[in-house]
Amino acid sequence: MTGKETKTCFRSYTAWQYQEEVDWMNKMAAEGWALERTNGFVHHFSRCEPGAWIIRLDRPSFKMSSPEGQEYLAMLHDFGAEWVGGVNGWIYLRRRADQGDFELYSDLAGKEHLLLRARSQMLLVLALALVGWLGSLLLAVCSSESFMAVYPVIYLCILIAVVHGLTRLNRQLKAVRQERQLHE
Repeated sequence: MTGKETKTCFRSYTAWQYQEEVDWMNKMAAEGWALERTNGFVHHFSRCEPGAWIIRLDRPSFKMSSPEGQEYLAMLHDFGAEWVGGVNGWIYLRRRADQGDFELYSDLAGKEHLLLRARSQMLLVLALALVGWLGSLLLAVCSSESFMAVYPVIYLCILIAVVHGLTRLNRQLKAVRQERQLHE
């Protein structure tokens, strides 16, 4: 092969953007860049045949270090999938495209559970941001330092972003539930 053999990309996605992230990583694979490892923010790729890999993202309800997680990884390995990395409960998987289609959630119930797990994670973030906002608001009111007024504004921006994300997740969840009702 000629040219650069590795590539590192810095990208960050949120829980409600998981499909956009999967689409981007598969686009990279289609262009001849195999995802080798990632921590969810730094993505390391190496040259490969275009379209050689299919990438998937999952959020299991268990830790990968648990017995259930080890059993899940073994099952994925038997299926031909490889663990590439993980962050905050999300795991990155790849499988050679010549082994056939690679769908983790072939049914709507599975997709619904994935979205519910993502929403639970976002609700926790919302609760933490709300506590941070209330605490910073209290400090700003009680403090004589004018710079303390910045912190409630920062937390308010975080709250707005999280509420926006939850709204998008809820829309995705609603669409899956409606589609599921059509098929039942």
